[in-house]
Amino acid sequence: MVKSFYILTLGCAKNEVISEKFSSNLLKAGLKNESDASKADYIIINTCGFIEDAVEESIEESLKAVKIKKKNGKVILTGCLAQIYKKELKEQLLEVDEILDYNSFYDYFAAQSVDSSFAPYEDTFSRNYSQDLKYKNWDYLLISEGCSKNCTYCTIPIIKGDYRSFQEDKLIEEARIIFKSRKDEIILISQDTALYGNDIINGSNIKTKRASSIEPLRRLASRLHDIGFKRIRILYFNLDSLPQNTCLKMIKELYNMPGVLPYFEMPVQHLVDSILAKMGRQLDFASITNIFNEIKQNFPDSIIRTSLITGFPGESEDDFLLMKKRLESLPIDYLSVFAYSDMEKAPSFLFKDKVERHIAVERRNDLLENFEQTLPLKMNRFIDQKYESVIEDESEDAYFARFWAQAPQLDGTIIIPKDDLNLKIKYNGRLNIGDNISVKLVDSILYDFLGEIE
Repeated sequence: MVKSFYILTLGCAKNEVISEKFSSNLLKAGLKNESDASKADYIIINTCGFIEDAVEESIEESLKAVKIKKKNGKVILTGCLAQIYKKELKEQLLEVDEILDYNSFYDYFAAQSVDSSFAPYEDTFSRNYSQDLKYKNWDYLLISEGCSKNCTYCTIPIIKGDYRSFQEDKLIEEARIIFKSRKDEIILISQDTALYGNDIINGSNIKTKRASSIEPLRRLASRLHDIGFKRIRILYFNLDSLPQNTCLKMIKELYNMPGVLPYFEMPVQHLVDSILAKMGRQLDFASITNIFNEIKQNFPDSIIRTSLITGFPGESEDDFLLMKKRLESLPIDYLSVFAYSDMEKAPSFLFKDKVERHIAVERRNDLLENFEQTLPLKMNRFIDQKYESVIEDESEDAYFARFWAQAPQLDGTIIIPKDDLNLKIKYNGRLNIGDNISVKLVDSILYDFLGEIE
C-alpha cells in the first residue's frame, strides 16, 4: 500500500522552498501527498528555530500532530529546530516519533526511494507546490544556504553552516522549471543575497563575510531576465556584506539591471552604534543613513524595507528612544520589528544587562505604532496612480491584488471591492486568480491600498 505524507511548514520563505523540495522528493520516493494531516502516514513538521516564539510554535504544533495522527502514523520533526536541538528534543519530546536533521531526513527517506534521482533539497530542482501557491504568479528561488558572519544574536551559522552559494547553472535550470509553471516574478532569497557567488570566487575553504564583487548576482539576474521573468525581486540583501567604499556603486550596478525591481529589502537590526557593535554588525548609523538616502536619490520610486530588533542585551531606555528618533529621519517605507529572543546557543545568550522580555515587546510595539503613524504620508505617492496588478485572492466582497511595490507574504495588498463599477463593465463582474489588470490606487490603510479598476 502506498504511504502518504503531510508537510506543515513553519517559519520563513526559505523553509517554504525547502518544504516544496522535500515534497517533490517524497513523491519520487513513491509516497503520495495527503492534504489531511490526520490521514497521513507521515506528518512532517518543517520547523523554525530562529527565535524563542518559533521554537515554542514548533513544539506546540508537534504536540498537536501527535494527538491527531492516525494509528501507526508517525510525526517527524525536521528543519532548523531539529538541526540545532536534535539531542535535546529527542530527550524531551518523547511523543514525537522521529527528530531528523537535514542529513538524516534525506537518509531516512532515500532508503525507501523508488527513484535514483532522490536528492537532498540543496540539489533538488523540482517543487511540489502547496495548494495555495499553485496559482500565484511568483515564486522564490533559494540561491544559497548558511552564513559565515558573527552576528551575536543569530544561530544560523550553527543551524546551516558556513555560507555556500548554489551553482548558477543549477539555479537557472530550477528557474526554467519555475518559469514554465507560469510565474512572472521570481524572488531571490538566501541568508544573505548580497554575498551570492563570492564564496565560489574566493574558494569554498574561505569563510566569506564580505562581497568582493556583485558580478555573480548581476549575472544570475541577467540570465533570469533572459529566461523571461518580468520582475526580479531581491530579498535579504545585507548591507553589512558590501565593502563600504564600493557599496553604493555595487547597489546601482545591480538594481539598474533590466527586470530588477527597485525594492530594497535591507535588514539593519538597530540604529545605535554601540548596540550595532554588540550585535556584531559592521555598519554604523551614519553609513546606514547615507546608503538609504543615496538609494532614494538614485531610485526615487523605490521601496526600502528594513528590520529592527528591540531589547537587545544592554539596550537602555535612552538607546531605544534614540533609535525611535533616528527611525523617523530615515526614508524607510516598510518596517518589521522583532523583540529580542534569548537563544541559548547564540553568543548573545552570555551577554549581561538583559532587557526583560515584556520591555522588549513594549518597545517593539511602540516602535511599530510610531512608524505606522507616518505611513499615510509615505504611501501618498502611490495614490491616484495606475499600476499593473495581479489578482491573488478573493473574499465574498472583494478581490485582493498586488503590484510591484508589495512583496508577497510580506507587505500589504490592494483591496478591490466587488461592487466596483468598472469590474462590472469591463469584466462582467468577475475576475480570476492570476488575472493581470490595471488598478488605480485611491486610498491607503496602513500597508494596504484601496483600488479601483481602470
